[in-house]
Amino acid sequence: MRRSVGWERMEQDGLARPQKERLPLYERTRRFRSYSSALVPGLIQTRGYTEAVLRAVQRRRVEVDDVAEAVAARMERQRLLHEGDRRFSFLVEESVLRNGIGGADVLAGQLGHLLTVGSLPGVGLGVVPARADRFRMPVEGFWIFDAAQVNVELVSGYLTMTQPDEVAAYDDTFAELEESAVHGEEARALIRAALELPWVNFCNCVQHRGFLVGCFSRFLPSEPMSGALISATPRIGKLLEGAAMGWGTGKGGGGGDGKHAGGKDPGTAKPSSDTAKPVPEPKHKGK
Repeated sequence: MRRSVGWERMEQDGLARPQKERLPLYERTRRFRSYSSALVPGLIQTRGYTEAVLRAVQRRRVEVDDVAEAVAARMERQRLLHEGDRRFSFLVEESVLRNGIGGADVLAGQLGHLLTVGSLPGVGLGVVPARADRFRMPVEGFWIFDAAQVNVELVSGYLTMTQPDEVAAYDDTFAELEESAVHGEEARALIRAALELPWVNFCNCVQHRGFLVGCFSRFLPSEPMSGALISATPRIGKLLEGAAMGWGTGKGGGGGDGKHAGGKDPGTAKPSSDTAKPVPEPKHKGK
C-alpha cells in the first residue's frame, strides 16, 4: 500500500499532533534505519536544532504556532534510544554536517551531540563522504521501520509505503549507501572537521555578543560546557574578549600592524599591577 498525505492536511491543527501520532510506530519498531541528505534525523537532534527546524516549517506553511509542544513531543521520542533491545542505524550525507539551520551555535551543538550519540549501545552512525567518484548518488531522505514500512518526506507531503517490493527497494538503497559511508572513528573525524572553525568565520563570529560561547562550542560537546569554561576563567575570558574585539575591528590579533589585542600599541599599553615595571622607551634623535 502507498499513501500520501499533503502537508496542509497533516498540519492543519499544528505541528504537535503529527509528532505525537508517530510515537506508537517508533515504539513498536525494533530495527530502525534512517537516511538523510538534508537534515540531521529527528531521533538524534538536539533541542535547539529541533526547535530551529520546526520553527522554520511553521513559519513557512503552518498558521498554528505550537512549536514548543511539537519540540517536546520529538524530544520525548528520543527516550527510545535508551530503552529495550532496539537497533538504530543512521546515515547522513557529509553535507548535512555543514549545512545548518538556526545559526552556527545551533549547528555546533548538534555536531557535538552527534559525537556523543554515535557511541550509544545499539546506535550506529555513518557519514557518506563527499567525493567525485560515488557509485550511489544521494536520494530523498527516508525512514525504514523494521521491514514493514517506509516513510519519505516529499515537497508536497508525507509518503507511507508498506508494499513489500517498495520496502525492499529502500532496503537495498540503504545497504548501498551504508557501504559507501564511513563509521566509527572515520565518521567522528568528519564530524570534528566540520566543527573546526576557520579564522575568517571566527572574525565574523566575534562581532556579536556572546562570541566566546559560540566559538568555544565548536570545540566542546555542548554550549553549557563552553559557558562554564569561560565563567570559570574570568580573567582569561576578558583577555580573549579584548583580543577578539581587536580582531573584529581589524585593530589587532595578528593583523600585521604590530599592535596587541584591542588595537593598543605596545608602547602605550598600561602595565598591570602584577607585572614587572615597564622598560623605558628609548629616546629618539632628531625629534
